[in-house]
Amino acid sequence: MAAPTDEQRRAVALAASGRDGAIVARAGAGKTFTLEAAAHATAPTPATLLAFNRSIAREARARVPRHVHATTLHALAFRAVVAADARLRAKFERAVAGPGPAAYAALFDLDAGAAGTARHVAHLRAVLRTFAASADPTPTARHVPPALATRLARELGPERAEVRTTWLARRAARAWDRILDPEDPAPLDHDAYLKAFALRGGPVPGELLLIDEAQDLAPVMVALLEAQSAVRLWVGDPAQRIYAFRGAIDAMAASDAPQVHLTRSFRFGPAVAEVARRVLAVVTADPRLHGAGPDGAVLDADDPVPTGARTVLCRSGAGVLAAALRHADGGVHVVGGVEGVVAELRAAHALWAARHARPRAGGPRVAGLATWDDVVRAGEDGDAELRTLRRLVERYGTDTPAVARALANAHTRRERDAATVVATIHRAKGREWDHVALGPDLPRVATSRAAVRRAADPEAARGEANLAYVAVTRARRTLDVRDAREEVRALLLGGGG
Repeated sequence: MAAPTDEQRRAVALAASGRDGAIVARAGAGKTFTLEAAAHATAPTPATLLAFNRSIAREARARVPRHVHATTLHALAFRAVVAADARLRAKFERAVAGPGPAAYAALFDLDAGAAGTARHVAHLRAVLRTFAASADPTPTARHVPPALATRLARELGPERAEVRTTWLARRAARAWDRILDPEDPAPLDHDAYLKAFALRGGPVPGELLLIDEAQDLAPVMVALLEAQSAVRLWVGDPAQRIYAFRGAIDAMAASDAPQVHLTRSFRFGPAVAEVARRVLAVVTADPRLHGAGPDGAVLDADDPVPTGARTVLCRSGAGVLAAALRHADGGVHVVGGVEGVVAELRAAHALWAARHARPRAGGPRVAGLATWDDVVRAGEDGDAELRTLRRLVERYGTDTPAVARALANAHTRRERDAATVVATIHRAKGREWDHVALGPDLPRVATSRAAVRRAADPEAARGEANLAYVAVTRARRTLDVRDAREEVRALLLGGGG
């Protein structure tokens, strides 16, 4: 291993101290290298490195010493809850297969053919998702998502909305009991088996837990990890917290553990670092970040377009679709693939074209919903993916099938073969590219911490600034902001007020 920096040595010393701690690692600041150094420094103490996803865990296993087990919480939960019981494996396989509307109606003890059932199912599934992410032992009225609660109050009035909320909580609680019952056919999905694992208290093996991406953990994960007797080292970057809309919390701040900071980025040089600091200053009182990577540049309107492959980062699914179509002639790769969005576009268009007519059995369905009204309501009730899908179909209208076909034809399966890579900022998390361009759909970002505090929804304003920070710090050499909206460019280039 290369020699660590002074900051990294302090982080490794904290890991070996035998007490809980937190490493605040700015983008590109050698977090992976530091975790590897911490793993070596704590030998032979049995340790578990908890990665954000399977691919990161797989890469970590090739680097860390043998006394460290690199995995994910979901993998631990699957082995403990699902793999050991054939009945639960069957329930999980039903969930993976994608239960249809009738199965969900049965789960919630509803009449599949009755008017309003699809809407009730969507609401109840939202309650279960919120509950599964929480640290709570059973579904209650507080697990009704805020957007849904607001909509119910507006449509039904306060008294009837309270009655509906109580009804949703009771139905969700009964459904949860069925999901946990090995003898019941109710499907057991990823969220459910992780929740079941947490309710059992784990355990998570090891005397030391190295917890990556700790700024974006669901409360259920935090509660599970805090219940362990092991020493916990929380690692992440609060400015890259981009899943608060799903209920994720910053475990580093919540733990109140001693912190060390990694502020020297080896990913990019001073030019990109200067832009990143401007965004950091919006979300933190400590915007330290030093560019120690390759020299680069920030490109605006009068600068030449760099040659060679580049990556376009977008805020929304609609932005990804527009960028992919714009760059289709040169070969485009969409991170995460296009098969799912193409299938959903086609199915959603069929529902849109039929409008309010219920299709025959076996007809097109989107997320288990059978009519366009169902799709609209689910989006309005807080399902962000369906809201994006609705916008795409309404934008392209009768051209939607042609758009889906063009996207499928243009997509290059292997990223390295494409002239242009397109991704949402969420999917770009943890990635980096030489040349990054910002799409035009990044929303206006607050220009100061005071502006965040004054915002109608400070948490949402902070989240948008975090997304902007994640986007600009994916660039290794050039960051192209020419297509970003004027307010975003003003902040990034130093003209924000």
